[in-house]
Amino acid sequence: MHLSELVVALGNHLGIDDFNLQANGTASVRIADKIEVTTEQYADSQEVCLIYAYLDRVPETDLTALYREMLQANLFGAMTSDATLCLDGESERLVVYRKLSLTDVDPDEFIDIWTRVVGVASHWSERLGGDSQPQATGEEEDPAKQWVSV
Repeated sequence: MHLSELVVALGNHLGIDDFNLQANGTASVRIADKIEVTTEQYADSQEVCLIYAYLDRVPETDLTALYREMLQANLFGAMTSDATLCLDGESERLVVYRKLSLTDVDPDEFIDIWTRVVGVASHWSERLGGDSQPQATGEEEDPAKQWVSV
């Protein structure tokens, strides 16, 4: 399925009218007025996309503990729902991203993966000392809907 169709399905799921892939190949949603989650066509590939969120700047204190926690969370994607935690060296902000092959991905699976990335971003935003964000426990029927500011 093409990314533009998956983005429309995500918008419908979130209750956002006219949510489409922009001319630059991206679609962004602001979560709880704090986190912007972007879905982007990867390079010129029609078969791969990125889902990512830039979070707060990494605090300059207790970096060793934070980096240790990030590395542990990244191990096999077990604590990141297969997303990756990294540091943008230019902005010094923590980034959560997931590179996703769109081959054989249906809208429900795409929405589930996107929702899990939002949950990881929410958790790490809180960990960095940002405003309290809702936590994704996997038990909510449609957890992404509670976070979106339209």
